[in-house]
Formats: sequence, structure tokens, C-alpha cells
Amino acid sequence: MKNILLFLMIISFTNTYSQLQVNTSLTPAQYVSKIAGSGVMVSNATYTGDTLAIGDFVMLGNSILDMDSGVLLTSGKASNASGSVSSFASYDNSGISDPQLASLVSATLNDASVLEFDFMPISDTIKISYVFASEEYPEYSLAGFTDAIGLFITGDNPNGNDYLHHNIALVPATDTAVNIGTINNGTSNTGPCINCSYYIDNSNGLKIAYDGLTTTLTAWALVSPFTSYHFKIAIADAQDAHYDSGVFIKAGSFNTIDVEKPEICNVGIDNNLEYNRLIWGCADSTYVDSFYVYRESALSGNFDLIDSLPFAFNTVYYDSTSNPQQMAYRYKVSAFGAYNFETPASAPHQTMFLNVSAGLNNEWILDWSASEGADIGSYKISRGTDSLSMQILTSVGYNVYNYVDNNPPSGTLYYQVETALTYPCNTDTVSQLVNFCFSNLINTNMAQNISISQNVKTELYLNLFPNPNNGSFTLEINTNKVNSNQRYNIEIYSPLGKLVYQDDIKASINLKKSINLESLNTGVYFIRIRTNDDVLNTKFVLE
Repeated sequence: MKNILLFLMIISFTNTYSQLQVNTSLTPAQYVSKIAGSGVMVSNATYTGDTLAIGDFVMLGNSILDMDSGVLLTSGKASNASGSVSSFASYDNSGISDPQLASLVSATLNDASVLEFDFMPISDTIKISYVFASEEYPEYSLAGFTDAIGLFITGDNPNGNDYLHHNIALVPATDTAVNIGTINNGTSNTGPCINCSYYIDNSNGLKIAYDGLTTTLTAWALVSPFTSYHFKIAIADAQDAHYDSGVFIKAGSFNTIDVEKPEICNVGIDNNLEYNRLIWGCADSTYVDSFYVYRESALSGNFDLIDSLPFAFNTVYYDSTSNPQQMAYRYKVSAFGAYNFETPASAPHQTMFLNVSAGLNNEWILDWSASEGADIGSYKISRGTDSLSMQILTSVGYNVYNYVDNNPPSGTLYYQVETALTYPCNTDTVSQLVNFCFSNLINTNMAQNISISQNVKTELYLNLFPNPNNGSFTLEINTNKVNSNQRYNIEIYSPLGKLVYQDDIKASINLKKSINLESLNTGVYFIRIRTNDDVLNTKFVLE
């Protein structure tokens, strides 16, 4: 194994370079929610053990751990699992034994970490994906220091004889409990092989501290649908309180059947109705009764339920409360069915919101939000003298979100951005235009000069330079008089309407203020200056 001295020398470096991130601050209910997937309703979560022994984990980049995220239970400290194999995962948390784990081994147990909860399945098979890892690998594989792991189910057994703390953490196709003695490749990783097709030697590992681990294993049990059960995940040190072990539970893997969640195919503007239009599909009709539509609120990442509608294999939905001329919208969709069961929501999809601003040399500057969620190849920019005469002007790459029309014809012009889906929607319910995403249609009468703004009534002048800029610019506010208590409240909004900068300063007749927003994305930003009795607005382009 490693020696303690080496551990003390490098501990300050391992967390810096590790790509396994562990968070031990969640509640038992949050940990259970993390691992719960389709077809189960979970409740009454409890945890027994040192709170530092359990954590939510995220694995960044490629790893021998075939999981992106989940929950980690350890017989020591969960954060010690993060680091290269030269680290030493060993921590005595003064924990006690567990009666169900004790029934699996003959040694005395210490430092138990136990997560329990009740669940109700909607189908006849429950399963969970996990990886067992240990510092005892490989030297102690055959020495009897077999740290204990158990996945216990209690409740009705459809085949008779109710489950009572029945362990399903077994070597595949056997009745043998998983531990370092039943899955290994000898004390030097050279044999003899004991179920070693399920063993991974981590002696050169860079992201996980444990010396060895199993492949991703799937435990399962037959259950009775819509019946209450109890489940218990437990791990503990055997014989001593050192050389810790851990069990990684894959996020969303505790499930019954895989009820297919709906996936949004297309989100965009319907040019006829001038509403946002969503299109999605869902192949599963056995357990799904209806769909829930969620829209992001003013709080980023928070989605509110805005509507529900009956099941259909392909569904088209129009958001009549949307205003595409005002902002971009993000949506999610979930399926709802038997016994009030709701699937996880689909990945978010976002509409394109197009801004048009007047440049300083009669050019028109277009800036739009990305089409999130859809697989696209490019953006096409259309221009016309009215909404019925739109023609493709040019196209730009999928990662370009602005365009300058340097030689536009005179008069009022209309602009719109569209993109074709790489993978078309599979639906016959509407025309083939569902395979295109459209932004809002905007005309140049709705635009304004992006550099100078004036309020004649109060003789307040606002100038911003340079414009366009890289995020570093000067804001100049001039007026012919200032009251003694007058202040300027400065607000800057992103292309999506989110407040990204705010300041409150004392007013003066000739004020210049330097602002730096170089960390923000490119696009057209909006500035609002509030005085004691007026409001002044302008825009600038961040390139």
C-alpha cells in the first residue's frame, strides 16, 4: 500500500489536481433523490454514520469509474476518495457496526455508513448500479480484511417468503456477496483470478485514491408494483478502522422500468401565431397519461410549471403566454402517469431571441441568443422589406451569434434568424417547417442608435464609447443641472434580459465612469440610467 509519510507530503496537492469532486453537505433526502431514477417513488430517507463519510460526487473527464455523478458512501471520509492513487484513503470516523452488514462477514465492523429509504416501484423489477472500491486492494484481498458492503431490500417477494434485509450486492450470476475477497486478481494483481473480470487494477490511477475497484455492477430484485419497500445501502470497515472502502452509486440508477421521458425536438417561433412553439415525442404510452410543460422563470435555472396536456406520441404545443419579441425562453417537458409518478424533465431547449441595432455608419447590427438543445449546423440570416418578402441573406457557423449588415438597402427592413435541425422531428402533426427553428421577426423601426441617447425634457445626455467594444468602455452622462441629492442608478442587461451589472453613484453635471465587463459573452447589451425623476436607455455591442 502507500505509507503515511508519503500521504502527508502530498495531501495538499491531491485535491487541487483531482477531477473527482465530492460534496458532503447534502441532506439524506437529497442523496436519495440523486440516485433515484425512473419508475420509483422514494420517501423517508435517513442516514446513520459520520456525515463526512457520505457525499454527492461528480467525475470530470474520462475515468476508469464508469459514472459521471452519483452518491458515494465510505467507511472513512468521502473526500479522501478524490485524488490520485498515491493518496491514502484511511480515516477513523469512530463509527460503529451495522447488524445487517455484520451478518455478511465474520470480522468486527467499524465506521459504518448507512443510507436508508422507503420506495414504491411501478414495475416488477428494481435495479441499482454501483462500484465497490477499496484501499485494501490488492495486498489484503486474501487476508480476511474484507470491508463489508450491502444493498438490502425489505418487503414483499413476488416468489414468496418476504424479503427481510435481503442483500442484492452479489457477484453477478452467483449468491456470493461482493467484497475484496470475492472479486480480485490476487495480492499482486497477477493472480490467482477470483471473478477478476469484474475487477479493475487502479495502481496507476490519477483520479481515484482507492487501489482497486470493481467494474460497474448492477444489483436487482423482483418486486410487486405499487407496493411499499424499504432499501438500505451500507458499508463499513472490517477488523480495523483503517484502509477505507467506498461504494459509488450511479445517479438515477435506482429504478424499475425505464419509463421514457419526453425529449424536445424543436423550440422556436411560430411565424403565424407569433408564439413560441414546442415539439416533442414520447414512445411510452403504457404508464404515461399526460405531459407537463415547464418554462424558466426570472431566476436562472428555476423552471415553473405552465401547462399540462394529454399524452400523444408526438405533441405540438403553443405557449400563448410567451412574447418572443421581448426575450428568449427556455423550456423543459416531463411525462406524468400512474400513481402520480413524474419522469425527470427533458434537457432544456431555448428559443432564439434576435436584437437589431443601428450602427454608426448606416449598418444594421444583428445579435441573437443561441439555439440551445438542438443539434444544428449553422444559422441563416433572412432579410426583407416586409414579413412576406424574406430572403436568405447569408449564413454563419453554429457558434457565431452576431452579424453586421454593412450594405443594407434604405427604408424599413425585416430580419430573422433560422436554423435547420440536424436530426429532423419525427411527426406528421404539422408541416415540415417543424424541422426549422426560427427567431423572432424584427424590423428596423424597432431598433435605435446604439451609441448616443438624449432626454430632451431633462436635457440629460448619455454617451458610451467605444461602441462596439470588448467589454471595457466609458459611460458619459452630461446634463445642465444637478440637484444636491440626485443620483444615477446604472443597470446593464444581457441580450437575454438578465441583470449583469448595477451601480448607484452621485450625479454630477459631467460624469465619466469606466466599466469593465470583459468576462461577459459577446452580444448587444442594454443600459438603463435612472435619475430621481427620469429613465434613459441605450445599447452597446460587446464583441
